[in-house]
Amino acid sequence: MNMVRQSLQRIARLIGLEIGENGKKALISALGIFGIFIALSMVSWLVDNGRQVDGAEYTLFTLIFGLVLTGSSFTRQRGSASHMEYLLRPAFSFEKMLSKIAVTALGYWLLMSLLYIASLVILYFAALIIGVEGTHFPSQFGKLLLDTLYLYLPVNALFLFGSVYFEKNSIGKVLLSLAVFAIALVVVSGLAGRVIFAQYFQNPDIFNQVQNEIARQSGDDPEQFFIALFGFSPVLIFTLRHLLTALWIIGLWTLSWLRLRETEA
Repeated sequence: MNMVRQSLQRIARLIGLEIGENGKKALISALGIFGIFIALSMVSWLVDNGRQVDGAEYTLFTLIFGLVLTGSSFTRQRGSASHMEYLLRPAFSFEKMLSKIAVTALGYWLLMSLLYIASLVILYFAALIIGVEGTHFPSQFGKLLLDTLYLYLPVNALFLFGSVYFEKNSIGKVLLSLAVFAIALVVVSGLAGRVIFAQYFQNPDIFNQVQNEIARQSGDDPEQFFIALFGFSPVLIFTLRHLLTALWIIGLWTLSWLRLRETEA
């Protein structure tokens, strides 16, 4: 128990150092983002007569904000005295990684969530003062926050790994790697589909009938597409989606820790 308490104390101290070193920059950047959001929302009162937000702005802001700051969380220290000071801090590598995850994942999401709530409150009272129909909270606001966190954690895990692994230009290299992977995935999937469903491609009439039936059953929902195409149950797809997401996040965070430990060795 004593070792666990000491480890938690070191992690708490590391989180404090992370906030002290990067908190001001993150706060100023986030304030700038939501300052623009408030200004554009007020302009929309004149153009769209009080356009209501649906939360998409908050999700987009959080993903971009977290991507940029997480992707540079390690690379901006390399080649400087602060990088050596960071490696020599009296803590285990997994404690350093846990503190980094706490700040870049939960910390950045919490910061953006609080500022988004503050922005909506400011817009609401500004509308009352001006006398126009203002911006209100999106419906299912709590679900919006949690869904954004669910989307942000895989992004955080990927770009945190890129920041640890690449010494320079980590954000650009990760985005380039994603583009190459996406192109390869599309090509391989297309070829595999041609082989697996060759009989349908050879007969255009049958292919069109199957395609129209799948489209009719699934609409624009990817989950319904797999249900219609392969007969997967909704419970199976739900379980696989969350399981793969968890494995992605934990796997990349683990690889980031191993890379950091290798750097310290």
